[in-house]
Amino acid sequence: MIPLDVLDAFWLPHNAVPLPGGQGNSWRAGDGVLKPHEASYEWISMIVNQLNPANFRISRHHTTRDGLYTYRGWWCTHFELGEEVTGRITEKYHIAKELHDILAQVNIPENWKPSDSPWSQAHAIVWWERELPLDIHPEIYKTIQSIMTWLKPLSFPSQIIHGDLCGNILFHETLTPVVIDFSLDYRPREYAEAILIADSIVWENGGGEAYALLPPDSKQILLRACLFRLMTKALLKPQDIEYFQTRWRGYSTLIHRFF
Repeated sequence: MIPLDVLDAFWLPHNAVPLPGGQGNSWRAGDGVLKPHEASYEWISMIVNQLNPANFRISRHHTTRDGLYTYRGWWCTHFELGEEVTGRITEKYHIAKELHDILAQVNIPENWKPSDSPWSQAHAIVWWERELPLDIHPEIYKTIQSIMTWLKPLSFPSQIIHGDLCGNILFHETLTPVVIDFSLDYRPREYAEAILIADSIVWENGGGEAYALLPPDSKQILLRACLFRLMTKALLKPQDIEYFQTRWRGYSTLIHRFF
């Protein structure tokens, strides 16, 4: 349950209900969606609220009665109409491109630092900024380590990206699409867009339409995208080999198409 003082802080009614999907930690109350926050989320809120896309909506962030973006470990975004839709990868891809065009104009805050979430850790491991942890299951460790031997240096420039777009672009019958649940990091945009394509292929049977969106010579950036998804599974449940294999089955097929 959401504490009543949290609802009051964001000017929300006392009728919060859990929302399906994601990590199961989102709640809706009135026109707000509440989620637990990390310290790094303040700068995300400031960036999201300055974006003005032309062809899609974004879920903007609420402030508290004191003008802050977080309160007692929670943040709040505006509830937007739309549904997650399987497929439509070409539309999602063009939204991702436009979003990253806009984000490329935003300077990373001076006080920015990566969060310690499994997703941020996975990004860092994939880009050789962090060591593969030793506390994961030996079979998982061996599998990921073997894939990492295929990685080669890349020279793409970094910028602010949305690193989890596939399930966070919602569609509506009459409104423009909406991008929600901004998972921002500082990485190459090509990497974020490769994650979107890889997720579409593995999660949504994107097939030929998704493969056609891959730029030439993209197998190294696609490998990092697949490795990111595998790494997050390993970090979320380090000793659960069956949990890891649920993700491995799909992404290994994609990896072995190119390697």
